[in-house]
Amino acid sequence: GKALYLSGLDDFVEIRRDPALDLTGTGLTLDALVRPAEPWTGDFTMISKGEQYVLRMRDRATVEFTVTSGGRPHTVTAPVPDGWAGAWHRVTGTYDGRALRLHLDGRERGATPFTGRIDHT
Repeated sequence: GKALYLSGLDDFVEIRRDPALDLTGTGLTLDALVRPAEPWTGDFTMISKGEQYVLRMRDRATVEFTVTSGGRPHTVTAPVPDGWAGAWHRVTGTYDGRALRLHLDGRERGATPFTGRIDHT
């Protein structure tokens, strides 16, 4: 009863620009509790700050976490597990200065080695 429903047809929540969201160091965690719907309607962005950092479903079968550093995106991806659509899931992307990691429902599903500072974009 306390969730926000977005239809997937150009819906979004915009948060007023706040310097506290300009995360440019070597550590970041994005965490979302989501219930992906069917049918697939296109890109499903969960959390983003432009291209600086993004946690999203890029297509029907793939979840990704991306940070931009040195003007280039660095990404970790994972396939969505069985039973994904229509159920609640916790999606977490982390960067600890050594690797990008993607967790689905508390289980690590992907990791990409990477070192560098997150760009200010």
